[in-house]
Amino acid sequence: DPQLRALNGVWKRAKLVGGASVLLIGGAGSGKSRLLRHFFSSSQIQRGDFCSLRFSPEHSSSPLYPVLALIKSYYVINKETTIEEIENKLTNTLAETGASDHYALQLLARLLSMQGGSSPKLSKSQRNCLFAVIVISLRG
Repeated sequence: DPQLRALNGVWKRAKLVGGASVLLIGGAGSGKSRLLRHFFSSSQIQRGDFCSLRFSPEHSSSPLYPVLALIKSYYVINKETTIEEIENKLTNTLAETGASDHYALQLLARLLSMQGGSSPKLSKSQRNCLFAVIVISLRG
């Protein structure tokens, strides 16, 4: 199966260089889940070796929703977590990586503390800062 071979190739490269991403796109019933189940069952991948994000029509107004949900899960952020607690959790990770963009950290903390599915409008420079700190926070 060429799709399975492609996933195996990406996985081998990811292990060598320290990460990679794959985007599977297809309609309902096209075999995306089946392909992934086959891939995971045929390889030596452990549960902590990957993360899976799912985009859904319910969150179409917030394209970052799946990524923010992943970060919330990783840092155990819930409705009761204050923005100060979120900033502290992120600051610890940023300190470990040597990054120190306090503005981007505050922006990410603000997004993580928001309830609901919508995101504020951000300028291009704000998005660039935000994406950089998201990548760092996921490496933690």
